[in-house]
Amino acid sequence: MKIVILTFSKVNNYGATLQCYALSTILRRLGHEVVLLDYQLPRSKSLNPIYRFHQFVQKILFEKFRNRYLPPFSIPLKSKSDLQKLYPKADLYVVGSDQVWNPNITRDAGVGVYFFDFLPDNVRRIAYAASFGVSQTDVFGEYSQVSSLLKKFNSIGVREISGISICQTLANRDATLVVDPTLLLGDYSIFLKKEKPNGVCLFNFQNNPYFYDAANFFAEQLDTSALILASYKRKRGLRNKLFVTVEEWLNSIGNSEFVVTDSFHATVFSILLHRRFATFIMPGKSDRVATLLRKLGLTSRLIKDEQDYIQRREEILNEEINYNEVERKLSEMREVSMTFLVNAIG
Repeated sequence: MKIVILTFSKVNNYGATLQCYALSTILRRLGHEVVLLDYQLPRSKSLNPIYRFHQFVQKILFEKFRNRYLPPFSIPLKSKSDLQKLYPKADLYVVGSDQVWNPNITRDAGVGVYFFDFLPDNVRRIAYAASFGVSQTDVFGEYSQVSSLLKKFNSIGVREISGISICQTLANRDATLVVDPTLLLGDYSIFLKKEKPNGVCLFNFQNNPYFYDAANFFAEQLDTSALILASYKRKRGLRNKLFVTVEEWLNSIGNSEFVVTDSFHATVFSILLHRRFATFIMPGKSDRVATLLRKLGLTSRLIKDEQDYIQRREEILNEEINYNEVERKLSEMREVSMTFLVNAIG
């Protein structure tokens, strides 16, 4: 079967790139021909020359990974008209994973595109681990077409519990809770190599001072050093690893003694690689990581705010994670998710 995937396939983001790799790899292992739809989010431009140079180099590094490990892309489609006239023909269209249904992210590219508004009604379409990235339906008020577009899906798998209620509220559609493709694939041994421990690894999106304090605190307690991953900003007491390939990002997490992050996918790979970790909540975006940690019995690794961090940092440091139990729960979640995916493909 020929399957076309629509996701954030060319953003220079570790989680987005790895979830795209994971889903396409799973589908190819199931014997399907996979094509990535080359329709991209518009990129924001920065006037900061250091940031722009950092992004330029990172783009080159990500392109090398995409060229080596991802399936072929369609021809570039740059507009709604292109999509309607030139979309690649296939037996099935899959949207997901990542925050493909978050209107705050897709607004400039066209919210309806990620609900397949350009496809004829008779074409089969499914969602796998699609994320709304929001927990309320009011953000869709100006996008009335979303309700009718959701009703056209043959099957819907979402990444967060809130996504189930959103589908019900917007379109009276049932949705299944499934794991992110990175968790479904699970095995990244082809990228991993044993290296000397690199201490505490910090990978963050928010620029909160207590994140850096946390990295330094955990490093001091473990009698090691702390590393900021893929950041051009220098912070006192922390080493910088400036230009980081996807493989190096995975290995930096895998060879860490402790991971500090506010990233969903850095949390995912901390779990997959059996690392101790602490995850800070991102305001308005906590449901995806909270859903995962709740399912795995790891909510104690979640830090709500600075006060919560100060009160519980020693407890988090000293608490051992029972990864045998985590793997047992993950296995059950994978089974449900794979069953959904196989049945949805048909």
